[in-house]
Amino acid sequence: MDRIIGKKNKYINTAVILLILDFNGNQEILFEKRNFDISQGGEICFPGGKIDESIDSTPEQTAIREACEELEIPRDKIVVERYLGTTIATLGVAVDAFIGKIKIDSLVEIRPNADEVQSVFSIPITWFKSHNPEEYHVNIEIHPSEVNEKGLIEYLLPAYELGIPERYQRSWDGGKIPIYVYRTEYGVIWGITAEIVREFVKNNNFV
Repeated sequence: MDRIIGKKNKYINTAVILLILDFNGNQEILFEKRNFDISQGGEICFPGGKIDESIDSTPEQTAIREACEELEIPRDKIVVERYLGTTIATLGVAVDAFIGKIKIDSLVEIRPNADEVQSVFSIPITWFKSHNPEEYHVNIEIHPSEVNEKGLIEYLLPAYELGIPERYQRSWDGGKIPIYVYRTEYGVIWGITAEIVREFVKNNNFV
């Protein structure tokens, strides 16, 4: 697995798994739509969640555990094939992505946990091969200070005191980053989920 300096302490560490279903030789990717009552409610994602080191010894175990909890399926229904890679979200989240198979004959075998998952669906890999994602670019701005709840300026990075060049004593442009979007019949797949799909399809990492 690639090593990211400061990953453990600098970021919120999570793991997800891109699960492939094989329906009579037709491979499809499984997706969830998140329950509206949880964070990022209503968005499309992969099974996964935050790494809990008191339970999981590896990110792979996190991905498996979360998938079993969210989809309410037995552990023996999931086979992890490999690690795809790690991506860092702009909000300080590190996502370890894995590729695997889910051994079911139909989506009706899945009874998703209603507390977390509104619905599940699958899209053929061939659809993604023939539909490139839309690409947008958003601007990232870095703020070395903020106004606290008392209305006072709080310096997050005391650039003046540290003798750091003056340009870092005020907000500076962190550049633009790409955001990928797939428009599907089930809704928009975007952000980290779309980025993982794009990486998987682009590199022909088929199971």
